[in-house]
Amino acid sequence: MAKIQLQNGMIRYASDRFLEIELVVNTQSGLKIPVSSIVTKEFYLIPRDFLAKGDNGEGRGFIREVDNRKGSPVTEFVEAVIYKEIDEDGNEITAETQADPGGYCYVDEKTFRENDVLKKPDSSETFVVGEVDYLEGVYGMNKGYAVFRQIEILDQNEEYCIVAKGTSYGLQPFDYIVLDGESVKEEEILH
Repeated sequence: MAKIQLQNGMIRYASDRFLEIELVVNTQSGLKIPVSSIVTKEFYLIPRDFLAKGDNGEGRGFIREVDNRKGSPVTEFVEAVIYKEIDEDGNEITAETQADPGGYCYVDEKTFRENDVLKKPDSSETFVVGEVDYLEGVYGMNKGYAVFRQIEILDQNEEYCIVAKGTSYGLQPFDYIVLDGESVKEEEILH
C-alpha cells in the first residue's frame, strides 16, 4: 500500500476511483524510442585483422580477391561501412582498445557476397566471407531514405525503450526514425 499526496492537479484525478501508477526505480539516461521501430538486421562478421586503409589513407575497407579471365587472382579495395567492432570476448571496441589485435567487424551484407575471398594486408593469409551475426537497430530517415542505425538497449518496457547515445553508427539526439521499422526496407525513399 502506498499513500500519494498531490501538490497540484488533484482536480484532474478526483473523479477516478483507481489510478494506474508506474514506479520507476532504475532510471537510465539515453534516447527514448518506440519498441515498434526496432528491427534486426543480418551482418557479415569479418576479422578486424583484415581491415585495410584506402589509397588516400582515409577510407576503411577490405581487400577482395577477384578472379580475372586469365586465371590468376587480382585484388581490389572495397570500402565498407563498419557498423560495429568487437573484441575476442564480444565487447565493443572503444578508443582505448582500438589498437588491440583480434576481434570482428560487422559489415553490411550488401558489401560482399557469401564465399568472397578477402586478403589480409601485407600477408598471404585469406578469409572466406560467410559467418553472420545480427544487430538490433532502427531505420533513420534524416536523409529522406531509410538508413539502418545500430542501437544498444539500456532499458525497455512494453511501449518504449531507452537506448545509448553515441554508439558506433548509432542514433544521435534529434534524429528522425521510422516508427514502424518492419514497414520499410533499407534505402527506401520516405516521405
